[in-house]
Order: sequence, then structure tokens, then C-alpha cells
Amino acid sequence: MKSRIAFLLYDNRSGSTFLSARMESLRDCYVTNESDFTSRIFYWKNTTNENLIDFLFNDMRFVDMQITKEELNQFIENNNPDNKSLIEYILLTHFKKRYSFFEDKVENIIVIKHPPIGDFNLVRELWPNVKFIYLIRDGRDIHLSKYNSIDLYENRFSDNIIGSAINWNKKVALFSSISAKSDTIKYETLIKNEYIYDFLSNFLSIPNVINEEKEYPLPKNQIGFHTNVTKKTIKNNNRKYDENSYENFVYNLFSSRYLLAFDYPTININKIFKIKYILYLFRDILLFILFTTYNSFKYLIRDRYLFISKVKKFLKIK
Repeated sequence: MKSRIAFLLYDNRSGSTFLSARMESLRDCYVTNESDFTSRIFYWKNTTNENLIDFLFNDMRFVDMQITKEELNQFIENNNPDNKSLIEYILLTHFKKRYSFFEDKVENIIVIKHPPIGDFNLVRELWPNVKFIYLIRDGRDIHLSKYNSIDLYENRFSDNIIGSAINWNKKVALFSSISAKSDTIKYETLIKNEYIYDFLSNFLSIPNVINEEKEYPLPKNQIGFHTNVTKKTIKNNNRKYDENSYENFVYNLFSSRYLLAFDYPTININKIFKIKYILYLFRDILLFILFTTYNSFKYLIRDRYLFISKVKKFLKIK
């Protein structure tokens, strides 16, 4: 494949679709729909073609890649592809179906909208010149956005503040170690940038040329929680948390190191301490343990292939 590869690193509800839509408007940038198909292909080991295809389509978002099971099966049977060849086939097929004018050329950059957690070294091995783009948003605003949003399975993205803080810490630590500082975009800066296309063209090393025929496609089942995508800027969509709130107390207790690293405001927790916050804390730690156990069983029921692969990866089983 001639087109360059990039991966977008982000947390849910951090503005990744807003950013994807802006990048997609640029003539030489193409952004995939959100899907973990690359990670699923990397997880896949010694199975039949049918199992791999089932594994891919168990992610309900993969249908947005516009590839049928028959096409995928035929390509695998005819070519016996390695991981790289299979991923590149999916990418090229997808964009040729999305745009009749798409051509695979070195001027293009294809952005895969899914962090390859656990596979960064493999990604670098397959595409030595890969670019990692890290989009970061204040974890407190992410938690509040997740709490008020429903996912594809009609559940809240997050109910538990402890889980949100721990998850945010892990992703910030990982993604900031993978991407260069120059490849990091702050959501709070992005949404107010009136010169967004100048910024992105320099950031992606492509011309600042808009193609009016291109539009980032929102899956029908996701339109409800991507209401800001079509706006040019979003003036009032950050700092949603109350400074004296329990959310701010928890994040300053668990995440102050990472908040400071990216110049997010912090506060001495003694200034906002309340006895009831300690009671809430014990409650939420217990709920976090229960939710983690419950989610493991939910994965097993909903997507057994992914559950098994995650267990193998955790246990380091080849």
C-alpha cells in the first residue's frame, strides 16, 4: 500500500469524531470509521478463516467498513495474507467503496480510528513510518460526558468515577509515552481553533486543500451522541465539572500527576474535602470491583473471541 498510515489515540467522549470529521475534509486525509478490526486481526492466532471473520464481525462497528463476509473470505482464501496485507486490503477496499475517486498514493495519509493498545511495537514493525496522533481531554469532563451518554449497547459509557479516573490515568500514561509531544492535540484547544485546517494540514504534513466531496460518515446508530460534529468550533464544551464537586476531588486524588502534565487545573483536595466524599469513595471502590467482574462476564457472553484473546494476552499465552 502506498498511502501512509496513522493511528488516532483517544479515550471515548474526548472529541475523536469531531477531530476525524475535520481531518476527513482535507483532500489527502482519509479516516476510518471507529472499529477495533486491527486489534482483532493482531489477536487472531491459528484459527480457521471462518473464526477470524466471525471475530471481526462480532464488533458491530465493523459493518461500517462496508466489506462483506464473502469478500473477506475470498480474499483470505485466495491470498493467505499476513496481518499487514489483510489490514491494508480492508482499508483500501473501504475507501474505494466510500469514494469513487479514491486512489492509493503516497500523498495520502490514512488514519485508523482506534488505538492499537498492546500492539504498538507490532504496528511500528509493520509500518516503520507510522504516525500516532494523541487526542487528550480533561478526564473530569470525559467522565461527565460518559455518564450522560449511552453506548451502542444502550448502557452508560461509565457509571463509576473510580473506574473513569483509573482508565484515564492508564491511557494518558500509555498514549503520552507512545506519541511525541508534537503529535498531541488537546481537545480544549481543538474545539476553539478557528484556523483548524491550517493547523491540521501542518500537523499531518499534507496540503491545506479542502475536498467538498468528502464527508466523514457517521453510523446511523451513533448520530445521537455526536451532535457537535458539524459545528465549526465548540465554544462552551469544556470545564463542565464543579470545582468543589466529588468528581474534582477524586481526580485530584488519583490523577493530579497527569492533570499537571498537560496543564489541566488542579486543586489541593483539603480545600474541597467533605466527610461524605470519603463515604462515596469507599462505595465507588467497591462498585468498581463489582463492575470489573461483571464486565468480564459481559465480554464473555457478548464477544467470546475477544474475551479469550484478552485472557490469553493477559496470561501471555502464545
